[in-house]
Amino acid sequence: MKILIIEGIATSGKSSLIEKLSSLLQGQRVVVYGEPDTHIPIMDKPDQLHIEFFRSLIAKATETKADLIIFDRLHYTQAFRAKVDVVEYAEIEDLLAEQQTLVTYLKVDEDAVANRVMLATKHRDKEWGDYVQTKGKSFDEIAKYYIDQQRSQLNLLSKSKLANKVFDTTDHEYTTVAETIINEWYKQN
Repeated sequence: MKILIIEGIATSGKSSLIEKLSSLLQGQRVVVYGEPDTHIPIMDKPDQLHIEFFRSLIAKATETKADLIIFDRLHYTQAFRAKVDVVEYAEIEDLLAEQQTLVTYLKVDEDAVANRVMLATKHRDKEWGDYVQTKGKSFDEIAKYYIDQQRSQLNLLSKSKLANKVFDTTDHEYTTVAETIINEWYKQN
């Protein structure tokens, strides 16, 4: 079974990439676990590791017998929130390593983060805008939060035992990223 974990800061294009992958893989059994499954259930306890939550989620996902399971964020986001190293998630990484797992990180040029967040607050729902404003009082403060998150997650990823690939999505080239994932990983392994 193949598992794709898509990580990245807010506005990096995780949802857009998932849509492109799902479209390009029509005919394949693709099961997506989005934020309501992977992130929102544990948001109220940011300082905890949630090992049992991730273990249960992975077990549920692998029972689906899908051709591809996509997680919109997983333990790297929680490691950042809990301010812990990826080694704290060794058990989760071991479970994922039993499958053909690829972690894809969507990186945004740091100079573009503030503008992307500002633009996203104009086209996303009010609830999202309210949530983002908890990260700072100005777009520069919010951008600093997300830049720090991106740097931290890339550092965590560099210590991970899982195969990973970083894509720059500053220019919103999600079709190219999706095609690369499919051609260089999904079809090859």
